[in-house]
Amino acid sequence: MVYDLRHDGFASFLTFARYAEGAAVSPAAIFMHLCGVKRTESGYSRPTYDIRLAARPLALFSYLVHIMRDFEVDQRNNLDYFADWIMHDCGIRREDLRTIAMTNKPTAAFRQLMARYRAIGEFYRAKARAQVDATLPLLAPRYQLSLEMIYSLYLQIFDRINPETGEFSAGALNPEPQELRARIERTIDHFRPVSPVT
Repeated sequence: MVYDLRHDGFASFLTFARYAEGAAVSPAAIFMHLCGVKRTESGYSRPTYDIRLAARPLALFSYLVHIMRDFEVDQRNNLDYFADWIMHDCGIRREDLRTIAMTNKPTAAFRQLMARYRAIGEFYRAKARAQVDATLPLLAPRYQLSLEMIYSLYLQIFDRINPETGEFSAGALNPEPQELRARIERTIDHFRPVSPVT
C-alpha cells in the first residue's frame, strides 16, 4: 500500500516481483500456514513445510493472471502493473495501454506485450504446479482440495488468454458463472486425495 501511494507503475519486472511479495505472497503464506497447522494434544503444531516457499509460485502465477485478466479495468482506474522495460522492449507506451483499454482494439505491440506476460505466467504456472504437487502430501484432504481449486480456477482464466487473436476486455477474460460452476464441479469430481505424510 505504501508503494502504491508513492509510485506509479514498475520500472522493471524485478521491481514488480518484489512488490508482489507483499501484495500476493504474504496473504498466500498466511493461507498456506493455516492449511498446514495440525491439532495436537497440547494445542496446535506448525506446518512441516516452508510456508513462503509453498506460497510463492502459486501467488505469483495468480497475480500475473490478475494483471492480464484485469488489464481493461485497471487501465480505466489508472493502475499500471506492466513493467516499463518490458513495455519499452515491445514498443508500447503507457498511453497506448489506456487507448487500447478504452477502444478494445489491441495493437501488434500490445499483443507482443501480452505474449511476454503470458510466457512469464507460464513459467510461474509450471513452478506453481510443481509446488502444489510437493505440498499436497503435507496437507489434510480438505486443504488439498482447496489448493487444487485455487490452481484450477486461475488456470481456467489463464487458458483464456490468447495473445495472438484473443480479446482483452473484462468480459472476454472472465469466465461466465456457468463456466465457473462447471470448473468447480470438474475439479471436485477429479479430485483424489494424496495420502498425507504423517
